[in-house]
Amino acid sequence: MLNEEKEQQKKKQIHRIAQIVLAGIAIVCILYLVVHTVRQAMIQRQYEQMSQESVVVQAEVTEQIEAQIYGPVPKVDFDTLWQTNEDICAWIYIPDTKVSYPVLRKQDAENPYDDYYLSHTAEGQNGLPGSIYVEPCNAGDFSDNNTVVYGHHMKNGTMFGSLHEYQDESYMEKHPYVYVITPERERVYQVFAAIAYDDRHLMGSFASFTEPEEREAFLSSLKENGDETDVIREDIAVTADSKLLTLSTCIKNQSEKRLLVEAVQVYESET
Repeated sequence: MLNEEKEQQKKKQIHRIAQIVLAGIAIVCILYLVVHTVRQAMIQRQYEQMSQESVVVQAEVTEQIEAQIYGPVPKVDFDTLWQTNEDICAWIYIPDTKVSYPVLRKQDAENPYDDYYLSHTAEGQNGLPGSIYVEPCNAGDFSDNNTVVYGHHMKNGTMFGSLHEYQDESYMEKHPYVYVITPERERVYQVFAAIAYDDRHLMGSFASFTEPEEREAFLSSLKENGDETDVIREDIAVTADSKLLTLSTCIKNQSEKRLLVEAVQVYESET
């Protein structure tokens, strides 16, 4: 009888210890989620403050635009932005979306495919959500035949989290233009495709898009991709001679794929 009581007490102690351990784990997980969420919100506010201090969306449109109005043209104060980080090479803006961010490019990187800003913010903080960035192999002035811009797909829709909306053709039609502003030029791109592509490195796989054959091969690969979620606008003219903008982000639960939002340059002028 005494042994049975001891055994019962031992089981109760083990049960209590297990409850305490599980409660401790739950508390740690909750604290991590809270800290993680608060940190991301703080970083997003930093980006928003950067936008408020350095970017003005003009009410009027650029004079040279005649037959088609692309919308208000953002004016960017790069001198103010460079006080935060001299690696800021451009500003990307998609009207009526959350996409309004500085674009970073590691100037002193030895690796042409350096992805430092995948895990570092514009203010130098390590970790998510990182930055919107281009690799050093792409020109920071967006003069290349295809400039590939990377950003995390954040669950709260910030950074490139809203790009998945382009897999809806009606959304693509309502949000057709992407602005990229550099210190010397302003460029307007029209979105023509959203493709659930494989995770190959584009600049390396297509020889930095320097040759017409490589550019043609890339355009063909978009059309032949075959994913049921792909959206391609056939009414927008795109050729191997077009200047392209590729926005690349991850796809939830598909680590072997990347969502590519493809846009073609339709307008360019000096800032």
